Amino acid sequence: MEIKKSVKELDCSNIQLDVTVAKSDVKEMYTSVIDNYAKTVQIAGFRKGKVPVSILEQRYGKGLRLEVGSDIIEKALTEIFETADKSIKPLGYDQPELIGEINLDPECDFTFSVKYDVFPKVNLQKIDGFSIKVPKITDESALLEEELKQIQYNNSFVRDRKDGETAVSGDTVTITYCELDENKNVISGTERQDFTFEIGSELNIYKIDNELIGMKKGEEKIISKTYPEDFQDTSLAGTTKCIKVTLTALKFRELPNIDDELAQDVSEKYKTLDDLKADITKRISTAIEERIRELKVDAFLTNVVTENDFLLPQSMVQADLQLRWKNIARQMGVSVEKLDSIMNREDSGLSKNTFFDNSKPEAEKELKKRVVIETLMDLHPEIVASDEDYELEYKHIAETSNMKLEDVKERYATDMYKTYLTDIIKERKLFDIVLANCKMEQGDTISASDFFKHKEH
Repeated sequence: MEIKKSVKELDCSNIQLDVTVAKSDVKEMYTSVIDNYAKTVQIAGFRKGKVPVSILEQRYGKGLRLEVGSDIIEKALTEIFETADKSIKPLGYDQPELIGEINLDPECDFTFSVKYDVFPKVNLQKIDGFSIKVPKITDESALLEEELKQIQYNNSFVRDRKDGETAVSGDTVTITYCELDENKNVISGTERQDFTFEIGSELNIYKIDNELIGMKKGEEKIISKTYPEDFQDTSLAGTTKCIKVTLTALKFRELPNIDDELAQDVSEKYKTLDDLKADITKRISTAIEERIRELKVDAFLTNVVTENDFLLPQSMVQADLQLRWKNIARQMGVSVEKLDSIMNREDSGLSKNTFFDNSKPEAEKELKKRVVIETLMDLHPEIVASDEDYELEYKHIAETSNMKLEDVKERYATDMYKTYLTDIIKERKLFDIVLANCKMEQGDTISASDFFKHKEH
């Protein structure tokens, strides 16, 4: 098609695209459509396929022009966007909106206009010279001990306690419970049968771990517990509950010794406990290095966003908020429609709109960081991923995931995974460049354990 286009920049990365299609293409498409109708349409007084064009235009002209106009718009935009750069290509979650009505004359050029959101064009004025505080990590050995204890726990056996033995912290208990009113009658709807958890984990509604210590299998106990005003569960905060509990099963965890045999049980590649410790220590050091780098990158991006303010297209923000909403539904194990229904109840305490309003600042902050990254990548077209880069990345993945190198290569052989890996490599090279132009200062001293706990929260 012979197409002419012009672009007008609107607010918030929204643009207007004005398109003119040559009358020769308009005439050709119009003739093709009307000839097809002439072959198939049936009108009283004419044989099928013998209806004059003038009659078709008289009866169906407006509809035909609308149909041809729509087809031309779709075809023209497809051609334009196939070769367009991202400055005029619509975002994946925003569809071009037609401005005005379709006004097509088969004997003239056809002009139409659409508007839509595009990737933000950002002029980064300041991207270097930032001071970034880097925490000093201590006591990595404590993290090693925690990891060994977790391995010990994972390889333990759960066994029944003997009759007459009492529950201690760390035991696995099964309880049946209910709430009682002031007359010690069961409150309907609070009954729960055979609920199992580990004492000390606090994985129970009433947080009655300590009250179960010392109980025996088969024993019944009435627990009165008062919860502080600032208790995390607002339904219990400031209340006193009377809970009747029956301990129906009591088990303890038999832990193996932390020795060479345990190391060999973990993996055949470990011959001794020292082999296992060395591997864990290496993984801890690597994890700390990667986490510190993440902090540096995040600090850099935060500084860039602060120093270079820009607006985001609303379709981008709304798409991110919708994704966050879908993630909540997935975490709750319900459909998005069900979540909408739940949150629209008057007693829910949280509507979808409230969630969007509360989440919008964080969503915009994270989206702006992604925009900064892509903008910086455009400023460094020399950054590429080489064969050597891929090999190093394969090796790193194998070492940190306990996978065989050949298995990693097989997994990342598909186009999708290869693209993902390419982006990781290129971004790493980009941040090597930008972080080199920042000043690193020593930040707070923090233990390795607290360092990773902070990440989790």
